[in-house]
Amino acid sequence: MAAPQVKSSSELTMAVLGCGKNNGHLHPLRHPHLPHHHRRFPLVKPSVSTLRVAQSTSNVSAVAEADIILLGCKPYMVSGLLSASGMKEALTVNHTSGHARKQKIIISICAGVTVPQLEQILREDVGFQGNDLPIVVRAMPNTASKIRESMTVINTVDPPLSDSVTELLTWIFERIGEVVYLPPNLMDACTSLCASGTAFFALMMEAAADGGVAMGLPRAEATRMAAQTMRGAAGL
Repeated sequence: MAAPQVKSSSELTMAVLGCGKNNGHLHPLRHPHLPHHHRRFPLVKPSVSTLRVAQSTSNVSAVAEADIILLGCKPYMVSGLLSASGMKEALTVNHTSGHARKQKIIISICAGVTVPQLEQILREDVGFQGNDLPIVVRAMPNTASKIRESMTVINTVDPPLSDSVTELLTWIFERIGEVVYLPPNLMDACTSLCASGTAFFALMMEAAADGGVAMGLPRAEATRMAAQTMRGAAGL
């Protein structure tokens, strides 16, 4: 039997579960010139040189291969997805398969699903016991990640994440914009301001453009002027 291919400690693989708008807007994480099933991008940090985003027709297979799992399904689907047959084994690090980390990392961008809820699902529905859980992280990016202008809020936990995990998370989400860390009691407010905020600001911009049209400006020019004015104000 051939020896397993062991990944370098400087290479990590990410599996993305859920292909809705949020995960679609995270496409800047993928290298644009490589096939989807073999996309890699360089990490400008000393501990990791490559992050690979792999495509699979099986959630379990994708998770088994991955070091990092980005969970982006609808909130009501989380339990069913994580408790699928074979998922517990897939979420457990198999050192003979060459995983670069001692624990896998689950990053959830599912709105309203807390870290304790995810850990409860992993224990009660998936079958993990004690402290053998994967590392669970809650993050809230927004749709501006599509143009690398997201405001991502990452939920702090107690005990805190290790420096290496924090550094990795920060690096991942800085590829698509800005990152802040805040406690769990503020995550709902962050969701309202950041995740829903793009729609609120778009409504304000539309109203400003409507005002310009009411004063005689052509619609296309009024919209462009309103958008650039809002962009300039944010830049100040």
